[in-house]
Amino acid sequence: MARILVVDDEPAIARIIRLLLEPEGHEVLVANDGSRGFGMAQRQDPDLIVLDLMMPVMDGIWLLGMLRANDRTESVPVLVLSARSDDETQRQCEGLGVQAYIQKPFQAEEFIAAVENMVGSSNS
Repeated sequence: MARILVVDDEPAIARIIRLLLEPEGHEVLVANDGSRGFGMAQRQDPDLIVLDLMMPVMDGIWLLGMLRANDRTESVPVLVLSARSDDETQRQCEGLGVQAYIQKPFQAEEFIAAVENMVGSSNS
């Protein structure tokens, strides 16, 4: 079981992710903006962060930079789940150590497989 922090400002997306991951045995925590996500990442020690890029208060790219610059969160795996699909954004995310990038709308099977690939082997 992994502790997964979802940082997304769309309650419906967070709810879908929770419905997909909790039956797989994962604990799902939700933050609705980047600022709250950063605070939760500091306090909750997630095994994985699922991150949207377009959010109020602090967007996902800014949050990624903060996570990577912080000793406590610099090595936490990040899966970006975003409607943004341009090459520049994907390159920027890769440069900030994003391990997986899935475009919204997403297929449940693809999402679960990516999560399990990132946390399944280390939390079995």
